[in-house]
Amino acid sequence: MASSRFQLVALLVIFSLVITAQSEIEREEMDGPCRLRGTCNEDSDCDAYCHKSTDPVAMDGHCLLDRPTPVCCCLFD
Repeated sequence: MASSRFQLVALLVIFSLVITAQSEIEREEMDGPCRLRGTCNEDSDCDAYCHKSTDPVAMDGHCLLDRPTPVCCCLFD
């Protein structure tokens, strides 16, 4: 009985980790050629958002100030 409880808890933990990882992926929006990531006040603020270690290639970041909340536009070099 304890074994089945442990399996159920382990399954729920794995499921919640998958849901969390999926929601992280979904937060990244596309707007034309831009991957929108994070907020900014100037182009240099986008370095942290556009140079993630999980990206296959480093991206160049530009701050889009014409939105209600300025956001980083990350473009592949």
